[in-house]
Amino acid sequence: MAKKIVISKGLTFGCLFKLFFLGLLFSAGIMIVAAGCFSLFGFHILYWNHHPVVGFDGFLIALATAPLFAALYGFVLTLFIALGLWIYTRVFSLRITAKLRHGFGED
Repeated sequence: MAKKIVISKGLTFGCLFKLFFLGLLFSAGIMIVAAGCFSLFGFHILYWNHHPVVGFDGFLIALATAPLFAALYGFVLTLFIALGLWIYTRVFSLRITAKLRHGFGED
């Protein structure tokens, strides 16, 4: 069941970062790791300093790059979205619809 929640002050920076980091990690991060799997079979998908990295080295670089990519882009997105939400919540209240788990939040 979806329940509307009214947040007057906006979302915290940490909450926004967690949303973006996890969203990027489990979407773009999976694609990066898939590219690392292809590099195990010799495909030239991953490049480091303009040189293709293949084999197990490419897979390890993909595993290391996925969380770094999610953290970097999550931080940049959080900066812009936090600024926009801060400006928006000065004029309007923020309404968010959330799905609650069964038994959670019921009185």
